[in-house]
Amino acid sequence: MAGNDPKKLEQTEDLAFKRMREKGYRITMPRVQVVRALISNQAKPLSAYAIHDWIITHGGKIDVVSVYRITATLIKVGLAAVITKGNVEGYVFTLPDHHYLFVVAEADSTADRHVIDDDNHRALAKVFAQVSGSNVEFGHLVV
Repeated sequence: MAGNDPKKLEQTEDLAFKRMREKGYRITMPRVQVVRALISNQAKPLSAYAIHDWIITHGGKIDVVSVYRITATLIKVGLAAVITKGNVEGYVFTLPDHHYLFVVAEADSTADRHVIDDDNHRALAKVFAQVSGSNVEFGHLVV
């Protein structure tokens, strides 16, 4: 994942925009803003409202309906996925040819027993990558 490294963030963004162009989509400012929000929060699924808030907080301008429309486009081209648990929905950035594993934990007193810490994330990702021969990214969603 790109993390907070500006160079990696820019490279990941470039890959996303290249993919969109290959699929016939124009690179518009609202699409740039949604992609940036998702890339900047890769390990944390964001709701459409959280994406909207992130964009506004970072000086952008977009409405929530556009966020929903753009995330649908990103899912269609393989640059986003939606994680759903009950009525909670979160969007995450994805790249083609990568596998993403998310741990979904209930937000109750037993949640700590279900959340996998970062060291275990890395260990599981390494094992999964060896077995599948694929790139693996991890994140978690607490609902």
